[in-house]
Amino acid sequence: MRCAKLQMAGIDNLRMTMTVIGASLVSLLGSVLVTSLAAAEPSRPAKTGTEPAKLALDYAQALAAGRMTDWAKADLGCLARHRASGKGAAAELNQKEIHACWTETLAAHRAMVADEPETGVFGALGRGAGFGLLDPEHRQIADTWRDYPPGIFISPSIILQAGGSMPQLELVKVFPARVVGVKLGQGKEPVGLTVTPVELRVSYPDPLTAPLALRPGQAWWASGTVRHNGPVRDLRARFLVVSGLRAHGFPTDQALLNEALEDGPSVLGADGGRTAEIGRAFNRPGEETSLTAVKGGLVVGSARWWDRPQAQQAFDRGLLRANQLPAGPDKTRLLMRLLLLDPSHPEVNALLGNDWTLVFLREGLTKSGITAADEASRLRVAELYWNLQAQTWRQEFTEVAMGHSQAADSLYGSMAALELAIRGGAGTYDMRRRLGALYRWNNDSDSALATHESLLRDLSESNRRQRGQLLAELAWDRIQWVAWNRRYEHPWLAQAAKEAAQALDLVDSPLEKLIAAQALVMVEALAVSRDQARLEHRVKEAKLWHDQLSGVTGLWGYLIANDVTKSLIPEAAVVTLPSSVRSLEVLDTEVHWKVPTQHLEKHWDFDRDSPGGIPARFAQVASVEGMAGTWRIESDPQAPTPPHVVAQPSPCQKADCFQLLLADAESAIEFPDVLVRMQMVSGNGQGGAGIVLGVKDHRNFFAVTVNLTTKLLAIHRVTNGQAVLLASALVKPDDHPWHLLRVQRMNFHHVSKPLIAVFFDGSEALAVAEETVPEVGRVGLVTIGDTVAKFDGFHLLKLVANEPLSAPAAY
Repeated sequence: MRCAKLQMAGIDNLRMTMTVIGASLVSLLGSVLVTSLAAAEPSRPAKTGTEPAKLALDYAQALAAGRMTDWAKADLGCLARHRASGKGAAAELNQKEIHACWTETLAAHRAMVADEPETGVFGALGRGAGFGLLDPEHRQIADTWRDYPPGIFISPSIILQAGGSMPQLELVKVFPARVVGVKLGQGKEPVGLTVTPVELRVSYPDPLTAPLALRPGQAWWASGTVRHNGPVRDLRARFLVVSGLRAHGFPTDQALLNEALEDGPSVLGADGGRTAEIGRAFNRPGEETSLTAVKGGLVVGSARWWDRPQAQQAFDRGLLRANQLPAGPDKTRLLMRLLLLDPSHPEVNALLGNDWTLVFLREGLTKSGITAADEASRLRVAELYWNLQAQTWRQEFTEVAMGHSQAADSLYGSMAALELAIRGGAGTYDMRRRLGALYRWNNDSDSALATHESLLRDLSESNRRQRGQLLAELAWDRIQWVAWNRRYEHPWLAQAAKEAAQALDLVDSPLEKLIAAQALVMVEALAVSRDQARLEHRVKEAKLWHDQLSGVTGLWGYLIANDVTKSLIPEAAVVTLPSSVRSLEVLDTEVHWKVPTQHLEKHWDFDRDSPGGIPARFAQVASVEGMAGTWRIESDPQAPTPPHVVAQPSPCQKADCFQLLLADAESAIEFPDVLVRMQMVSGNGQGGAGIVLGVKDHRNFFAVTVNLTTKLLAIHRVTNGQAVLLASALVKPDDHPWHLLRVQRMNFHHVSKPLIAVFFDGSEALAVAEETVPEVGRVGLVTIGDTVAKFDGFHLLKLVANEPLSAPAAY
């Protein structure tokens, strides 16, 4: 907010300055002919011997290499400070001046790319990571786009951090020189100086240390969505060489504009990213005042990213090193870098998933205060701790469920990584077993059961220890489901007791027997017809195995005083668990955050499309083989948004004939909110018109239609061309020819079981749970049978807030 206020203040000051000095500037530059830089053809690539090109290349190389003295002697910001000191044009910059200018410039660069972590968004770091946003697509939609000064792309404070490699520099082109207004310091009146833009290509040779930026096509902000950043391979930056300086008391006639320093010289209206204004070229008296950009910085659209094929050697080298590193931050950073190049690589995901699982388990030990004598016992005890915590009121698990902590990042990160590793064939028994446990802790018992049952089928009968371990896992999976869904009469509780008893017989170590015995305690505590004597017997049995553990401390209190058993076991009444077991969010119900303004919508009013054809980037199809659908743009001055509408004027005689008009591929989103105004021209009681969503192809989609003759709203699922009516309801249309239909796929009721919600003429008409809706599908318009209809004002909004923080969802 403060930055935005400063930015607006800068713009207001600029406008005031332009108003006051505009006349004197025109007089000053009276006969100077200035043509548009944007419209002018750039000159041919200059030889490095030409003055502006050589100076810009030397300046950039000195900055990148950290040669402070060479850089400062060609930096207009440093030279302007020297001139302001009153030492005279003949005096050279001293080392104190050079060091101060260098330090402040690099500090300004660091501040420009500084990010604040976003709470509640897994994998997010404010605007992103590294440079943040460089792709033109993001410039169009993001209010956090920054016009970086060119020096930032070679600044040692950014490029060389974390062992980065020196960038490579290459001259691309030199643009024609322009006379523009330059302010030679704060409070100085602008003077007319010659500015020559010089374009350099900056290449980052090592993909494992190259600066990051959000990859093209990625959402710049989305709740619960992991951003996919990538290492930048190269980009083009435009530097501004200012000439004619000796006449104004400088020791050299040419220098490079330093747009990072707040008090440095600047092209009038181009404050190096500190305001949103662009640089301006002056015009001759009497010419049109269509001021044109003269600005340094990124050449928008020039950035390119490293990908796996181009970085194969570096990738192989990094993977070899990752296998040799112990678990820790350095290894994690390297693995994350490798995944930026190949997100699905099985071995990298296996290494990362295992490490993150260990982090999550160790977080459990930290929270609980439980200790054990050896690492294997510590990790297994931590699994038992999370089994118990997953049973509790979910607010106690909030810190994990909302991504506010290291436990959260490791929980969700390990699930995603292990899934990819196992899918790619790199999964081991322990990885598969722990993935099922992670699902359970994430409150997804169905996935946990499927994982553990599959693993049990793959084990031989002779492997008693692992079969017993998996039977205990299955018992805990069922206990989690019964406890969370409060289905205490469900037969899964008896099944859990059977599996836990079998596990108790098969395993041999006291710790494994305790895990199975504690499952039997939980079964008795949850039983609808509770037998207190049998519960106490199970507790004594668990205590027997607990007391045989060697070196384990702090565990027993959790076994008897967890939220499920505490009120049922007399001994637990005097047990007080450490307060650290509960996350801070339990004490604060304000656990939600304000969602920033989004720019995730599309709107088609069809008014720019020519009558007779179909709308641009739309496709017409039909569910009946041999039909292509018939849609066209028509004129309708009475439409809600005249002059054009889109119509489907050709009825189909088959009652189950669906004619579709599909929006472009960019409409394929998981949680759409679709709205359209429609007018039914003709049709009997068998047809209808409306909206399609979740479209995989012309024979697989969902259709929400209204028949205004019968006033019947219907939701159909079409699978392989066969339509099934999911739900219907009578509606009461408003008394006018055009009606408003709105369809949402939303998950406010249950994150992993979305609803199709339908609104007609402003009132909620129907909602149906449909888990088979494709996660991503196109949207469009539809008519059924002999219905003829018109549509106008087709609107699509992406419901970003509906996207769960994990897959599968945590609740």
